[in-house]
Amino acid sequence: MPNNSLDPNQLHKLKPADYLAKGFFISPKKIQPELTGTYAFAAATQFERAEASPDELAATFEALKQILPTRGDSDAAKKFGGAIQEALALVERMLKISNNIAIEGWLRQCANFVKTPEDIDAFLQHFQAVLLQYTALIGVKHTGETPRAK
Repeated sequence: MPNNSLDPNQLHKLKPADYLAKGFFISPKKIQPELTGTYAFAAATQFERAEASPDELAATFEALKQILPTRGDSDAAKKFGGAIQEALALVERMLKISNNIAIEGWLRQCANFVKTPEDIDAFLQHFQAVLLQYTALIGVKHTGETPRAK
């Protein structure tokens, strides 16, 4: 696993399998701090590279948050996997798009590491941090642009 360096090459290569291999927590009830820091920024830079729509990412996050409590599955992994599928389908219908492959792939990769209800909560914290980082990254990228004359 890379250190907390912000080397762009490392950020673009960092995958959930790299940073979730030991789980979401560093101790019981203490989430890995990097999930809301470096790892969230890594995912955000990958979404930027994949030209993911900020609206799609935000809609997917909100859909997942709304769908999860409605899932009756007692098994957290099944509940989470089913909620991801529903959220992706809802966003496709709502925005009339095909899901961005980077967003869909990232969600499915992260799902492999969700085993408990606490993992679901930790993932939602991670996803919210990714969304905040991505929104900021896109905002900074487009701040200096001036409208073109027609």
